[in-house]
Amino acid sequence: MGIFGRLFQDPQRDLERAEKLLAGGEPFKALELAERAAASAAHRPGARELASRAREAIVASDLDRADRAEASEYWEDAAEWLRSALDHLEDGGRRAELEARLASAEERAREAAAGEPLDLRAFAGGALEVEAGELSPEEVYEALVGTLKDEVADLYDGRPEVFRRALVDFHDGRVESALAALDELLASEPDDPAALLERGRCRLASGDAGGARADFEAAWDRWGDEPLDHAGQTSVPGLWAEASLEAGAPEAVAERLEALAEPSRGRADLARPYALSLLAGERFADARDYLAAAVPRFGGDQDLPYFLAQALGRLGDRDGAVACLESAIAPSCAGGSCNKPPLHLPSVRALVVLHLDNGDGGLERSGELLTRLARATGGRLTAEDQLLLARFHELDGHPAAAAEARAEAARLRG
Repeated sequence: MGIFGRLFQDPQRDLERAEKLLAGGEPFKALELAERAAASAAHRPGARELASRAREAIVASDLDRADRAEASEYWEDAAEWLRSALDHLEDGGRRAELEARLASAEERAREAAAGEPLDLRAFAGGALEVEAGELSPEEVYEALVGTLKDEVADLYDGRPEVFRRALVDFHDGRVESALAALDELLASEPDDPAALLERGRCRLASGDAGGARADFEAAWDRWGDEPLDHAGQTSVPGLWAEASLEAGAPEAVAERLEALAEPSRGRADLARPYALSLLAGERFADARDYLAAAVPRFGGDQDLPYFLAQALGRLGDRDGAVACLESAIAPSCAGGSCNKPPLHLPSVRALVVLHLDNGDGGLERSGELLTRLARATGGRLTAEDQLLLARFHELDGHPAAAAEARAEAARLRG
């Protein structure tokens, strides 16, 4: 969503929203917000307590679904729900019981799958998490500005209604309306740094990468190199780099960000576009070396291991790429609890390709990954996913199922 869509990170508001989400039956989203709020020392005790309640709700929901799946003899579904329950379980005393139950479900799933094609249709229509709007436009504007550093937020105070409405419109996805308002403001005050910044974001979202790049370039001197927000996630150099990559200028990004994106500087907002510029410029060895340093430095960034795997793959290191991606989608869950982030779907898809390229030797793992992908997307597989599924069926000896998947891919592509 850009600068503000990524910066809505007020710990107290996160906790309040997490409580509402948990009460409303959305424990995964509540857990995400509680864990984010725990980064604040002042809010950590309450955040941890809320996160614990969210995990308990997730475990209870997962076990209920596992019960129903077992009753219907959907053993792979039951195993997936049990794995999720184990990932979020904090009570070590129940772990052995659930692990034994999982092993049994997995064995029953293998028996049931013998001679039958992988069927992902059971996941169709699964719920995707959608965050409902809860705030008035005035509250949204104040909350968005509240994520900015004080010296940046000062330039957003006292703004006219047309500017405030443009920011709220952009936040709510009404890009054209926001862009028209900002065009009007800049027509009378072309050097307004806040309006230039916001119009650049709108232009980028609307597909006008060249125009966005020009706006960010014009605003860069006023805003400087440093992040604009308290979380340190967004800066004008980062936005300019994103627009430049969209505009097909990776060489300019690689040259201008080389020093700023050095991992030791701790600039996560610049690591991603700089790595992408190296990949787009086919500087795969440079990308590998840079990302080998950046991945451990920015451990919470799921995109960087994915980029590293791409570089390794292009350099012929298939095993290294597989190991990198497997590690990225399966963080450690030591101590009976697991705070792993949402499943990184591009990494899962890349892993499926790598395992399918290994022929029969990667078939079992490919099936597991496709099942995880179907579950994570609520069964809403893309055309590309269906083609991966077709390859899997072909290797698994089910040509009719492969043909069905290819037909679905064609339908989705229109």
